[in-house]
Formats: sequence, C-alpha cells, structure tokens
Amino acid sequence: MAAWGAVSLCGALTFAEIGARYPTTGGFYKVFSYCFHPAFAFMINWVLVISNAASVAAVALIGAEYINPIIMPQSLQNDAGIKIMTITSVVVLYIINYLGIKMSARTQNVLTLFKIGMILILCAAVFKGNINTTKEVIAYHNNNNISAFGISLVAVFFTYGGYQQTINFGGDIINPKINIPKAIFFGIATVISLYMLINFAYYSVLGISGLQHKTTLAATLAGVLFGAAGYKIVSLLMFVSVLAFVNVNIMANPRVYYAMAEDGILPARFKRVNSQTQVQEFGLSFLLVRCSLSCFLPIRFKPY
Repeated sequence: MAAWGAVSLCGALTFAEIGARYPTTGGFYKVFSYCFHPAFAFMINWVLVISNAASVAAVALIGAEYINPIIMPQSLQNDAGIKIMTITSVVVLYIINYLGIKMSARTQNVLTLFKIGMILILCAAVFKGNINTTKEVIAYHNNNNISAFGISLVAVFFTYGGYQQTINFGGDIINPKINIPKAIFFGIATVISLYMLINFAYYSVLGISGLQHKTTLAATLAGVLFGAAGYKIVSLLMFVSVLAFVNVNIMANPRVYYAMAEDGILPARFKRVNSQTQVQEFGLSFLLVRCSLSCFLPIRFKPY
C-alpha cells in the first residue's frame, strides 16, 4: 500500500503542476482538449461522466449500509431501505450544493474534519495498551495471483484517488497557481498517512480473517474497542465521512459539463451559471438524475 501511495503521490504532483499552469473551470476536460483534441477530451470525459455517477452511487450505498441498521425501521433493513437512504443522502447534498458554492465548500470542510477526527480516534484507541490484537499466519497461494493483485488495487486507488478533481475548480480558486499545488500535495499526503494508519489498526485488531469477512470494518473495529455504543457512533460517523466523497463529486462534475459545453460538445444549457450562487444548476440536476439511476444498478463491493 505504501508503494501505491507513492505512485499516487507522483500522479498528484503531476496534476498539481497542470492545475497551476492552466487554472480553469472543468480543468480535467480542458487539459485534454488543449493538449490533444476536443474529440479525444470528449471520449475520456464522457466515460467519466458515466462512471463518476456510478462511483458516487456505489460509495453512497456503502454509507447507507453503515447507517441503515442504526436509524431505519426493521421493515427497511433490506436493499430497498438502503437505496432509499442512498438517494435521500444524495438529494440532501444536491440541495446544499444548489444553494451555492460557499455552502457546499463549508459542508465539505465539515465532513472532511469529521472523517479525519474519526480515523484518528480509532487509531489512537488501538495504542491504549489493553486491546487484544490478532496475530495470524498468512497463507499465500500461488493460484490467481494476478487476479488477487488487481482486486486489491480497486480499494487502494479508490482511496488514493480524487486529486484529479481539484483542477476542475481552477476557475473558482483564489490564486490558483499557488493554492492548487498546495491543496493537492497536502491533501494526498494526509490521505496516504491516514490510510496506512487505519489499515494498521484494522489488521492489528481484526486480523486477516476479520478483514475478509466484514463489510463495515470501521464500525466493527469500534465495536471491539468501545463496545455496542462505539459501533453505533462510528457507523454514524462513517456515514458522514462517506458523504464527503459524494459531496466533492457533486461539486466537481458539473464543472466538467461546463467545460464540455464551452467547446460545444454538450448543449449550451450545461454552461449556464447562476450569477449569485456560482452553481451550474442544470449540470447539477443532471448529475443528481444520473446518480439516482445508478443506485438501481447491481453495484456492490464484495469483501475479499
């Protein structure tokens, strides 16, 4: 994981340099359009338009799986209840973002602080000294090594990604030539450190078998450390932390639509911006519809 963190750091620094040299709204699209051709940029970004909505839905579903057993009635402890919670959370964040970029940015800051605080609390508890940690002998098998390696990268890159979204805000950031590289570097360095720390905590307390057979790892870890109350509290906090990922995608993706509309790739309505709130209202609504529809696809992260 440390090696892939280093690879991601190199990618983050590359995007930091690009964002500093070419700060513009929807920068991820604009860079490909400027360096190669608008058609090439369209092909790459249209795939992202589809896949990012599915990613948002997938992560929101994970958050719903954490919170559903805590707040939903027994009759909704099923797939229908999870989808209801998923769509509800996406709609709430849509409304927050619709109110303006300042509101969505403040929400993102609060959600991110919640996530960092939760990780630090869980990791600090592991070092209390009276926790029974698990020691296991790991059996390595020679069959399907390539497949297993590829599967392991899914979660790693899901965690170490996101820095590329930063350049989409180039037109909104004050002094982007300094602040974009600074935000990307410190952001990815923080993510790598926290990811390594929390995985050490998971392995120390739950062991390999626990990692293989549990889908709500953070809540399970809290249950071992703090009991039933800890399980419920961390389930709530995990749901809040998942919202941070959903919110940043709701903020970033409409700006890609805006850039594509500027080049005439998408209809002109995608580049309409509310002058008071700085919100691409149609693009934001389009993303909401895509995310809601993706919730009904068979998206699940199987624990390996």
